[in-house]
Amino acid sequence: MSNLTLVFIGIILLIGAYTDYTRREIPNWIPLSIFLSGFFTPIASLPHKILSLLVMIVILVLTTKILHQKSGGGDVKLYLSLVFALGFAPFSTVLFLTLLLRILVSGVKGGVRFPLCCYVAPAYIMTMALFAALV
Repeated sequence: MSNLTLVFIGIILLIGAYTDYTRREIPNWIPLSIFLSGFFTPIASLPHKILSLLVMIVILVLTTKILHQKSGGGDVKLYLSLVFALGFAPFSTVLFLTLLLRILVSGVKGGVRFPLCCYVAPAYIMTMALFAALV
């Protein structure tokens, strides 16, 4: 069941990437599905997931206050649902790969910007493949 949950999250992220690319929005059911799936993922314990979620909320609030920049609501919900589903360490890997993909694509495409979920979905898939190879 737990590995199927991780595959389910990947599929949900791919759907989210498609809708984010075509409509520039992430429907609310996508982060909600990922968040609820987090109760069934084997990666971290429930207390760790809750602590990771709280830490991420603090990081997002501080980042917003310090940089005076706001991220889209769908992006924030996506980040928070993923950090809960995965725990902080795997989520950090997804976040790092998301940033790396964003830098690589903007360099190749000459500054063309894609919505966030278009980077998060492949970053998640790469992270899960990496973690599967290490286990």
